[in-house]
Amino acid sequence: MGRSRISVNVDLPGRDPNASVTLPLDERANCRAFCVTHPEGAEPVLAISHGGVNVMLTPDKPGRVTAGDVAVARALLEAVTSYVTDVERLHDQNARSSGSPGAGRSAV
Repeated sequence: MGRSRISVNVDLPGRDPNASVTLPLDERANCRAFCVTHPEGAEPVLAISHGGVNVMLTPDKPGRVTAGDVAVARALLEAVTSYVTDVERLHDQNARSSGSPGAGRSAV
């Protein structure tokens, strides 16, 4: 099974607690991401599962999606789009330098 790295700092005088989770995209960890939406109007849930770690992103106030929630969702989309672009670029670069026939975008 793949590994997840988790760091939690809870005793920082004068600062709020914080957590850092690193999820290496290791196929053995069965990394999955999915969005659950509800036709009846309940808020969506964006879920990321990696090994034994599960992260769920939801709007701040249940039943009331705000402009702030929309802004955060758009920022997530922008960050993921940038990440995908760079991962694909590096994959292509590595495949070309190794002479691998897998050059080009791979289907997931």
